[in-house]
Amino acid sequence: MLKYSITLLILLVHLLLGGFSLPAHADRNRDPQLDHELWLKAAYLYNFTRFVKWPVTSTNSVDNLTFCVVENYYFTVILIKTVSTRTIVDKNIRVKNVSENDSLSDCDLLYIDQETPSLNSYYLKKIAGITSLTVGNADSFIELGGVVRFHMIMNRLKFEINDLRAVDAGLIIDTQLLKLGRVLD
Repeated sequence: MLKYSITLLILLVHLLLGGFSLPAHADRNRDPQLDHELWLKAAYLYNFTRFVKWPVTSTNSVDNLTFCVVENYYFTVILIKTVSTRTIVDKNIRVKNVSENDSLSDCDLLYIDQETPSLNSYYLKKIAGITSLTVGNADSFIELGGVVRFHMIMNRLKFEINDLRAVDAGLIIDTQLLKLGRVLD
């Protein structure tokens, strides 16, 4: 039991920090707490993909795993800086910002930062049928069909996982990640 607890603790620390240092915020007009949260979310996104398996027939190419960020250039830059020298299962990580006119067919991970339910619904419908890990922040994100939702509890970043939606999308989420988040049906 002790060995299991230590392993889980190490996994949690690695997932939360992922070997990342949080650089000082680049824009002095931005809220440092918000920047800290964005850097943490970027680290989480990278680490989530380390615990997700895509089917062989998924959108991901042989060489790349593509992270798509919906209409948020600032976070796209943070995510690029976070993953620029990293790989997932020997695949390079590509990050791109997408808007409503862009194709999502190559998005292995789709991150929707916006809280607007109609915008979340639009992108979740647009990505339906594509094997993609969808992650968002809106309170209604899971109900709208998303897989992972970030939320803050007492200034701590937490996440919920809709494992049934992940299975529907053709994804297998490792049990270690399921143990760290709140699993919803």
